[in-house]
Amino acid sequence: MSNPTAERRQTPKILAIIVNWNKRDYLQNLLRSLRELGGTPFDIVVVDNASTDGSPEMVKSEFPECELVETGENLGGTGGFNAGMTYGLRSEKDYDFFWLLDNDVIVHKGALDGLLAPMLEDEKIGIVGSTILVLDDETEVQEIGGRMNWKTVGLDKNAEGFLEDIPRPHLYESDYVAACSLLARVSAVRKVGIWDPVYFVTWDDVEWGVRFKRAGYRVVATTESLIRHESFDNRRAKSGPAVKYLCERNCLYFAWRFAPPKKLRGLFFYHMRLALSAAENLEADGRPAEAKALRLAIKDFLDGRMGKPPQVLFEKSAPAPPPPPMTSAQKRAIKRIGLMMFDNPEVTRTIGRKLQQEFPRARIDVLLFADKESLLRERLPNRRLFSVRTFPQRARVAWIAATQYDALAAPSFFHGFLFEEFAPYSLRFADDLTWTAEKRDLTKVVGLAFRRARAVALAAWYTLRATRLRPSKVDYHFYKT
Repeated sequence: MSNPTAERRQTPKILAIIVNWNKRDYLQNLLRSLRELGGTPFDIVVVDNASTDGSPEMVKSEFPECELVETGENLGGTGGFNAGMTYGLRSEKDYDFFWLLDNDVIVHKGALDGLLAPMLEDEKIGIVGSTILVLDDETEVQEIGGRMNWKTVGLDKNAEGFLEDIPRPHLYESDYVAACSLLARVSAVRKVGIWDPVYFVTWDDVEWGVRFKRAGYRVVATTESLIRHESFDNRRAKSGPAVKYLCERNCLYFAWRFAPPKKLRGLFFYHMRLALSAAENLEADGRPAEAKALRLAIKDFLDGRMGKPPQVLFEKSAPAPPPPPMTSAQKRAIKRIGLMMFDNPEVTRTIGRKLQQEFPRARIDVLLFADKESLLRERLPNRRLFSVRTFPQRARVAWIAATQYDALAAPSFFHGFLFEEFAPYSLRFADDLTWTAEKRDLTKVVGLAFRRARAVALAAWYTLRATRLRPSKVDYHFYKT
């Protein structure tokens, strides 16, 4: 007699869920790659969040095998994936697994089968995530799931660096995996629930992983499923005010609901102090919209306003007038430049080449402020490793800037740092490599230091307010209604 369970395990029913908003070409490329994927068969549902670029029409005409759910409004990634999972949970097809995919990923051959294999071996696995490679460099690993660092509510990656250096095959125990490619067990989803709808974008997949773990399921990431995605570091660095708002507000909300209660007060103060201090730096840089986004994120969290970012964050503000360009004599006086870097090695190389053109007689050092193993292995000219996590460390960098460098340079998407003002010049490069130079201004240093002290005091007051809040119960099973 045949074993129905064994037969079911051999032929699982899988639904791929893709959320789209105005990324017609990316979506088209992904659907083409899925059509050619081979291996275990699966269904596809595309959830479109009221795109205006012809995405729904393209799906209907070119991919009739796909189901299309049109939400009628932009629900964000959170609402879009919830709509897709709700469609799957209500379907008569009785799906075994959901494959959540971002619309702008490139899927490698065997990506789905690589996710499925561990699921079929261990029924306690609730989520499996893919290995995420850099979009333009499939030899470099961005992330293979990660762990929660509850000291800071930070996300520590399991692995990154060069793919050839990653042990394979390998399964990483994780607290979260990115939803740009993850496989979820439907029976577990019915127990744990779908996503908290208030996030809109970001931190929603992190919370889901934590909830799965607390429900007794394993969350893992595998090296046997490969996808490519634009660099997370690039996207975060170049994000506008609305994304900065969501990252800060949602992080506070996540910590409020899931962080250890004894650590919560310290976590609130840590994140609010950093956000408010960054807002002061952005304000001083002439970037008031981004400064406003960070301040509004804290205020809205305290007032319980979640969901879609407020419309004011999408409004364009007038750019600050640029400082006067450097004269030829000033440029000739520049003998040594420190090019600051946290991530983004390709951006650093591009700016470095531009600096060599503009200042051909200057020595250019790369000042690396991150100790990631993958960055330490990058071939960067005259690299110097620093840390700027504490006040004494930043004070050391300020001294070095004042005594060893004629200018500090950075991409414009970095917010300004107080220690930059101690160098004779601060150089900022836009995406198109146009640049501005600001002369040392110690008056600005004094004013910014005062505002930073005010930010610390305000963070303490907001922390007292936040610790009085009590999370309400969330219905993670609202799809049943």
